[in-house]
Amino acid sequence: MKSLFESYVTFCSMLENPANHSFSFEELCARLRVSPMDLNEILREELGCSGMELLAAMQTPVRA
Repeated sequence: MKSLFESYVTFCSMLENPANHSFSFEELCARLRVSPMDLNEILREELGCSGMELLAAMQTPVRA
């Protein structure tokens, strides 16, 4: 079983692949076999936002 920090690192790596942006936060957590609450906690500590907020931001087009 991965540690929570290892799951966080894997989650961040998964987001580098645009194909993963279509999944919900809960679906990505299920793939990692980690609790969304637990992963959200470390995301808020490290990035200042929840997993759902992060995915929403990544799905929003960037305007020049």
